[in-house]
Amino acid sequence: QVPELLLTKPDPIFHGERDERKRESSQLHDFAMQVHYDRFTSGLESETHFRVEEKQVIAGRYVVIQYLGSGTFCHTVQCEDLRGMGRHRFVCVKISKNTKDIFDQNLWEVKLLKLLSSQMSAEEAARLPLLLNVFYF
Repeated sequence: QVPELLLTKPDPIFHGERDERKRESSQLHDFAMQVHYDRFTSGLESETHFRVEEKQVIAGRYVVIQYLGSGTFCHTVQCEDLRGMGRHRFVCVKISKNTKDIFDQNLWEVKLLKLLSSQMSAEEAARLPLLLNVFYF
C-alpha cells in the first residue's frame, strides 16, 4: 500500500511561479555530491557525452565491465566498485549527457529516490534502486 502523500503530486516550484514567501519559508533539504575533475580540462568541451570503454576507471573508483544500454539522456554501464564490498561490489553507473537540463533532471531523480525512501517502510524501500553515490565528473 503506497501512502497517500506519495500519490499526491506537489505543486512544482519554478522561478516566479510560486509565492516567494512560501518558497522562503519552506523546509530545505540537502545531499552530498562529490565533484571529480581533470585539472587539464575546462568543462567547456563541445562534446556532451562522456565516452566509456571496458576496463576504464571512472572517478577513480568504478571499473567499467560492460555497456548495459542507453536512452535519450544517458547510458548505463556495469562496473566494479573498487571500494564496494559484498552486494555493493558490482554496481550500475548511470552516465548522463553534460547539459544543464539533464543535470537538473538527474538531481530531481536523486531527490525523488530520497523522498520515496524516507516515506516508506524499510521493507517497501528495499524495492527501490539503492542509491550508493552521486557525483559529477
